[in-house]
Amino acid sequence: MASTLLTGISAYYPCDDNSSTQPDSVGSNDATLVGNMVYTASGKINGGVDGANGSGDYLSIPSAAFNVDETTDYTISLWLYPTLTTSRNSPFNMSAGSNVYGIACNIDLGTNDTVVWAGQEAGNTYWSITTTAHLTQDAWNHLVVIQDVDDTGKTYIFINGVLRGVATISTAGGASGLSTSDIEIGRSHASYYYRGSADEVGLWTKALTHSTTTLGDTATGEVAELYNSGDGLSYPFSAGSGWTGKINGVTNPSKVNGQAVANITTINGQ
Repeated sequence: MASTLLTGISAYYPCDDNSSTQPDSVGSNDATLVGNMVYTASGKINGGVDGANGSGDYLSIPSAAFNVDETTDYTISLWLYPTLTTSRNSPFNMSAGSNVYGIACNIDLGTNDTVVWAGQEAGNTYWSITTTAHLTQDAWNHLVVIQDVDDTGKTYIFINGVLRGVATISTAGGASGLSTSDIEIGRSHASYYYRGSADEVGLWTKALTHSTTTLGDTATGEVAELYNSGDGLSYPFSAGSGWTGKINGVTNPSKVNGQAVANITTINGQ
């Protein structure tokens, strides 16, 4: 049975190609490595991208991959491995000019220890959500942001499968259009950069299911499926594909050759 994560998915970047182009697994909106953002073999699942220099380095995703605004449901999911303690360490940005909708993420591993999800409405009206927990430095963290217009009218932030931020969706100013700028993984506002690695970037034009209402709740549903008990899950989300045989010589039942069993779709091509 196909995962419901395949429904409403707009683009997905496993970041597994050792090249300057990172293919879109869903469509044709391939991403491009900019500056010193490079491929790394040490991603969360297989490869990833790394901007260790933290200056001028980001992954550029075409705007056509993600057409959302304050009136639409969306979900953004990515794995982050931050390596620098600083404020305004910015792993995500959908830039906006005046009178269009824009969103950005800043992580602070310094004195505030928070994740801030911020947006811009028409007339440069701003709003933000600050989490009650932070990302762990020098470790992989799963960040999911969900805007649920249709059902709850709220925006949710999940860190490692736990609800850490929630607020009523702001429509102050009423954005009059979509940003036409590329989505950036590793930079915001053309001047704030993220130092660390990123992997498994997923974009949905729907609100993933999670069944949480209170800060500190552990997600269920599609958010839990994607987090996969901390192992992560890559497109086409084929955990539990039905193979139930025995692999001789395997002593750790959760991984085979260092890869989570949930992410193995074939064995010897079968």
